Amino acid sequence: MLQSLIPFIAANRWHAFNDRPFESVPNQPACHRGDGTMKMMNLDELYHRPGHLLRRANQIIIGMFVEEIGDLNITPVQFASMVVIAEHPKIDATRLSELVALDRSTVGNVIERLEDKGLVSRTPSRDDKRVKLIQLSRKGEEALALCTPAVERSQERFLASLKPADRANFMRLLAALVHLNNEHSRAPLRLSDDVA
Repeated sequence: MLQSLIPFIAANRWHAFNDRPFESVPNQPACHRGDGTMKMMNLDELYHRPGHLLRRANQIIIGMFVEEIGDLNITPVQFASMVVIAEHPKIDATRLSELVALDRSTVGNVIERLEDKGLVSRTPSRDDKRVKLIQLSRKGEEALALCTPAVERSQERFLASLKPADRANFMRLLAALVHLNNEHSRAPLRLSDDVA
């Protein structure tokens, strides 16, 4: 699949500053010059690295999310967790962490905050009393319904400066990169119950 994306990347050299084309990372480590001596990354190079750009993009889209959510007082991770819980009522924390792609500790904190707000409830499983099953409360269902348009607006705002075709290509490439690198995450997405 990645091979099919390479022509698009080559034909669309995205650039961030002063119309400087994005330069691909060389095959050798960035910290070494061709003669084997050490070299430090400069600021211009930093500003053109995918990790830095993705971090900045994340900051921007979270800022837009917070502006659109306003007084609803829900974080992006809480919203994602509520979407999963709504689609999988009586889900346990382990499965929730797999479907939201978060570590168990973070999911535990998210569940506690949602429960404190009265948006979810937890009940013991019939099969194993140690396992708590999570579902949205009525208040949680109402909050999710109110949040969804605001979240959609934040996503649309982030992509609005791109042409429609570029938006589709950006999302296709971003989804491909996330999918192809899923296993490098400390909390990979697990869509199937039988994936270890």
